[in-house]
Amino acid sequence: MPASTLGPEIITFRNVHWRQVRAMLDREVYTRNFDLVVSVLDGAGITWWWVDTVGHRGRRVVAVRDEDASRVRSALVDAATHAEHGAAWRITNVQAKGPHFALAGHVAWSDGLEESGVWRVAECLTFDGHDRELGLSYGCDIEFWHLDPADGSVVAPRENRAARTLGPEPAKIVTSERDGREVQLPQIFDQSMLEDVEFPIDVIYTWVDGGDPEWLARKARVTADGTGPVLHAEATDPARFRSRDELMYSLRSIDDFAPWVRHIYLVTDLQVPRWLDVDNPLMTIVDHREIFPGDGRLPVFNSNAIISRLHHIEGLSEHFLYMNDDVMLTRPVSPQQFFTGSGIALVSPSSNRRPFIEPAADHEPHLNLTANMRRLMQDATGRTISRAIKHTPHPMLRSVLFELEELFAEAYDSTTKSRFRHHDDIVADQLHHYYAQATARAVPGSLGYTYLNVLDDSFRPVFNGFAKKRDRDAMCVNDAPVPGATPLPEEFVRSFLDDFYPAPSQFERVPEDGSL
Repeated sequence: MPASTLGPEIITFRNVHWRQVRAMLDREVYTRNFDLVVSVLDGAGITWWWVDTVGHRGRRVVAVRDEDASRVRSALVDAATHAEHGAAWRITNVQAKGPHFALAGHVAWSDGLEESGVWRVAECLTFDGHDRELGLSYGCDIEFWHLDPADGSVVAPRENRAARTLGPEPAKIVTSERDGREVQLPQIFDQSMLEDVEFPIDVIYTWVDGGDPEWLARKARVTADGTGPVLHAEATDPARFRSRDELMYSLRSIDDFAPWVRHIYLVTDLQVPRWLDVDNPLMTIVDHREIFPGDGRLPVFNSNAIISRLHHIEGLSEHFLYMNDDVMLTRPVSPQQFFTGSGIALVSPSSNRRPFIEPAADHEPHLNLTANMRRLMQDATGRTISRAIKHTPHPMLRSVLFELEELFAEAYDSTTKSRFRHHDDIVADQLHHYYAQATARAVPGSLGYTYLNVLDDSFRPVFNGFAKKRDRDAMCVNDAPVPGATPLPEEFVRSFLDDFYPAPSQFERVPEDGSL
């Protein structure tokens, strides 16, 4: 990255000054810019209040009276001019999406900023050792609200969680809590809205380290006599059990982009990732023995069987997200993207249609799963299924899973007794999506999603492009074998993940020497 030095921690490239700092979570950057703005306002004695915004789910927004705009302008310029790293502070007109200016330099206020109802301010950051530029898109917005002296109502420059126009009573300023701190805000923001999700949401991961010698020994003992059922080659392929520490990056994504998650459950087979902080109160390790009956079904190496027992986790909330460790959030998300305020799940059907065939050992396992679930769905609901489910976080209802286990007891029992993926299996996460839709407890959502395959070099430009755009809510960094394809180098994948999630999460146990 070409750069010239300008004061402590300040570098310059593309004619913009950036402050070079340690890697941190994106939500820390949003909070950092919020703190910058309100410290300037507080220092100048300018009254501000918090705004519950709509649209962007990470950015903080504050408001001041429009009559204070000139005071805000002077305070920002003065603070940037005298701050040690003020050269990296920038401002833009949000409503016009116009040019951005250095607050400590020449700001063309007459170029739309003076008339704008919303300014965005940020300290432009770059992470030491990483290819990340966090500029005004991570800034804090300042809205200028107009007080109508005739009737005491206020008018905001754009929509918010309540409405642009608020009467005197809804606009009355009260003290409340946001982001773990006390703030002032219009009292209407403290009222429950129809779309608000007010119930707890947990997350479940299933995880395995296929390179663990003890786990491999358990697997070898199960297959030693060679008398098991005929299976598809993929059922025992080591690639199905390989760990690239995807879980570590997925947990970073939860910590960063979904801090509203109540609790995380990690389902494992006598294993714990070496880097995991098992003492974190928001994390519970769940061994297979806690959710399977003690009748000889274990050990099990069949993800379909494991997923079909997740609802037996003690203490699990009614609403939860099931996530494979290779599924990661990629920008701030809200609970409303996974459940409606009334508790209906928002699922993610794929555009891919599955062929209508009979299950067989030589078919790809996912095709057999669909064939088996079609039969169950037709018997129970009179409806069939054609579309696959995307590799996204799966919003699920615990009560639906108990109902499915009772309704399809034979299929559940057979699946959970299969130590490896079998062509007669069903899988609860997909069956939940189909059945919940048929029984009015789920509807299709609109979660933005990207699929990436590390075993296909043709995905290299997709990796590189998404690292820059970050314009989806989630991604799956999958390892699906493709005949004739060249896998991406391990170092390429690791570098991609390290740059996408450069900061450790609260769930990591980092030794003093920084090694994992």
